[in-house]
Amino acid sequence: MAALHPQKPDTHAQPAKGKPITALLHDDHVAVSALFNAIESAKGAEERFALVQQLVRDLKLHSHAEEDIFYERLEQEHAARRRMNESLFDYS
Repeated sequence: MAALHPQKPDTHAQPAKGKPITALLHDDHVAVSALFNAIESAKGAEERFALVQQLVRDLKLHSHAEEDIFYERLEQEHAARRRMNESLFDYS
């Protein structure tokens, strides 16, 4: 994610070599939380709009990484698939 800086190019598509995807996904969660805080404290409609646009871009990239790469890989592991299915459908 290009966290909080809409003018900077998005470098999330080129993850750091050797960094586990779980760490990258966690970093995304932290960045999105910070981005929501920045949106709430934005000093005008133009700044808020730019931040929301960045949020949308970041969430699209994140959901692709999480759903199409991470979850797909987990589904290949029997024990992980069972636990993942439990967590996806546990609404308690």
